[in-house]
Amino acid sequence: MSKPLRRSRRLRQWRDDEGNDVEEPASKKPSPDKKIQASQLQGLPQQGVRSLDGLPDELLLSVCQYCHERDLCRLAQVSKRLNRISSDKTLWKRLFTAVFEMPVAFDLDLRSSKSAMSLPPSPTVSSRISPTDSDCSVRSLSSPLAGPVVDWKSQFRTMHGSYHVSPPISDFSRAHRHQLPRQYFERLSDALASCPVTSVLDDAMERQMIVVHPGTYCEHVIVDRPVVIVGAGNVTLTSLTGRVVEFRPQARNSVLAHVTVKGGLPLDSSDVPPYYCIDISSSCCPIVQDCTVISSADGGACLYVHGSGACPVVEDCRVCDSESVGIYVDDGATGLYFNNDIFNNKLAGVWIRNLAAPIFRRNKVHHGRDVGFFVFDRGQGLLEANTVSENRIAGVEVKNEANPIVLKNNICNGKTGGVYIHDSGRGQFIENQIFGNQYAGVWITSDSNPTLKGNKIYNGKQGGVYIFSNGRGLLESNDIYGNTLAGVQIRSGSNPLVRRNKIHNGCHGGIYIHDGGMGTVEENEIYCNTLAGVWVTTGSQPVLRRNRIHSGKQVGVYFYDKGGGVLEDNEIYNHKYSGVQIRSQSNPHVRNNKIWGGSNGGILIYNEGQGVIEDNEVFENALAGIWIKKESTPLLRRNKIHHGYECGLCVFESGQGLIEDNDIFCNATIGVLINSGSKPTLRGNRIYSCGTFGLEVINEAGGLIENNTVFDNQYDGIALATGVHPQLRDNKVFNNHNLLEKTLAAGLCLFSVSGDRSFPMHDYYRCLTCLTSENNAVCYSCIRTCHEGHNTEFVRHDRFYCDCGAGLLKSSCQMTTPACDHQEVTNSSLSDETEEEL
Repeated sequence: MSKPLRRSRRLRQWRDDEGNDVEEPASKKPSPDKKIQASQLQGLPQQGVRSLDGLPDELLLSVCQYCHERDLCRLAQVSKRLNRISSDKTLWKRLFTAVFEMPVAFDLDLRSSKSAMSLPPSPTVSSRISPTDSDCSVRSLSSPLAGPVVDWKSQFRTMHGSYHVSPPISDFSRAHRHQLPRQYFERLSDALASCPVTSVLDDAMERQMIVVHPGTYCEHVIVDRPVVIVGAGNVTLTSLTGRVVEFRPQARNSVLAHVTVKGGLPLDSSDVPPYYCIDISSSCCPIVQDCTVISSADGGACLYVHGSGACPVVEDCRVCDSESVGIYVDDGATGLYFNNDIFNNKLAGVWIRNLAAPIFRRNKVHHGRDVGFFVFDRGQGLLEANTVSENRIAGVEVKNEANPIVLKNNICNGKTGGVYIHDSGRGQFIENQIFGNQYAGVWITSDSNPTLKGNKIYNGKQGGVYIFSNGRGLLESNDIYGNTLAGVQIRSGSNPLVRRNKIHNGCHGGIYIHDGGMGTVEENEIYCNTLAGVWVTTGSQPVLRRNRIHSGKQVGVYFYDKGGGVLEDNEIYNHKYSGVQIRSQSNPHVRNNKIWGGSNGGILIYNEGQGVIEDNEVFENALAGIWIKKESTPLLRRNKIHHGYECGLCVFESGQGLIEDNDIFCNATIGVLINSGSKPTLRGNRIYSCGTFGLEVINEAGGLIENNTVFDNQYDGIALATGVHPQLRDNKVFNNHNLLEKTLAAGLCLFSVSGDRSFPMHDYYRCLTCLTSENNAVCYSCIRTCHEGHNTEFVRHDRFYCDCGAGLLKSSCQMTTPACDHQEVTNSSLSDETEEEL
């Protein structure tokens, strides 16, 4: 098949040297030797040669390739069949690429500003269609063609009716001047001046289109009428003045597409106003589509949108490599900015200020040399589904009463923080993913009061959320995990509301409140953190209410260095250390909590710790339910301390405090142990059903023990070691099981009862004959039987287990039976008469 005619044969009208229209010269018509090959006619009936009806579609389509556009239009009026064949897309595609020398077709159905503002969440953006996207070969009209459907005839019609801007004529061969379109201009400004000034239309197809051919155009372009400016290839617009492209109010919803706008001032320029590559002023609603905008000027912005009513649609653009700001939206302007790539800008990728309220959706804002989004001076707007990454400062910064909505963004890998809210900043941060930032995921400071809800804040190189210097705000329903420091840090007078969050698996603590921090922390789940679930220190006074704090690798809630506040109605359980620790003059109010499963006790109060501990349920903890030690002076009131795996309450190392009106019961060993110089006051408590004694006082301890009820304990009610002198007043001790006396009366070693797991209090002796250590202790049964005739001595009445029964002496014990539970010893073979004697 012969090649189609070159561009010089496509247009039927030409211009002479004076610019007048003339008919196409005969020399330009197809030469006679360009005939249909005889082989193509072979086999056809004779009448088919004389009638077009006898020719197949393929052959007619081959003939039509030699027709000009006007010929095809005339053929379309002959018959339905010729209308169909002459409208074939391969014909019009060849005409389009040859006449306009454009390798691509354009999606000319450009959206207006109104329709773009109501886009669905994932709009289809199809700006350019490559010729390779559809089949260029000649085939049957009924055959399916691959690729997207392009109406090439409509494309040709639109382009033929457009104004064209091309580099100066000197760049072309003089011999080709007659091939240029009639509406030809060398400057874009001249083309704009020739466009009619019409009323504002919503349909972009009805505006005058200006096609800019490849080249670099240095001029200040003022768009003051509704037009569509489309770059046809590698088009660069630049200017040495303060603007490159300026949209004025009369332009309203014009279009600028597929060009590079590059701005900058000479190196020797000084004292010049800010430089803006694209300037969109009030009452303008243009569409800026698939453009690259670059500025080398030190001030201004690549894209400046300002003034009331300024509402552009900016889509699929690249705003990059600016020495100032990428996109600057100011003074009440709005607009929709989506699917743009904003990167490597010296200042912020985006500035929003002074009541501007734009919508930024699905943009990439990354590798900025400062901030990603900077919203300040009462700026507003919606930032939705953007990816903000690897900026040198914060991904999003909000200050000075700015109040944006930040929704469903990925804010990650910042060189400092993720979100920075300061100086009375506000905003709603909802369902974002904030992760991998070098400092805190979110900073809130200096009287700022944002709302953070439904976010995931994780894997920060430092903390999750850092609130300081009188910061406030609502943190609700966030998932905060895997951060190197605390999940939430509150300090220096800050007073946020932290509610219904999950704070877990941190490499540090869950919540760290210090330096006078305050706030209400309620209904959160705080778990699996490496250090304390909640730290309260250095004068802080928070309210922790209705939280679940569990499965920590150290402490549940840790008060130290004068930490205070209220801890109420929480569930605190399954920590490697104690559930609550209070030390160093801390004085919290701990009430109505359930504290269980601590591997080192339920509550530990030490080093001059204080506090009011009341109405709590403390149970199933290892070691002691509550520890009081080292000159601590808490108030324990109306607590239930039960089912501990060892002791219920242990006061030792000079511990003090007031312990009143508590129920201490069903603990595995002692109900209350007072040890090593401690002198607490126990008043009005009920101590019962414990595995050994109800109350023991040992090692020079004392205190006031009055009006307590001690009953139903396995060994005895109150046991006092040698050398202790507590004040005992009006205590009721009854119905205790006296298991030790029954065991000795049965002639059994006390080790049969205690094993090496507990230290029952009784008289103990030392056998100097069998001595293996100065600390050996032997019970009365073994001294009387196993060590009869040996050199023995009485030591004192105190806590011990029998080394003879344990097999730690030179001689073997004759009185030991396997350690058994208390019920079995109580029901031993003693006769009723012997029990009555005991």
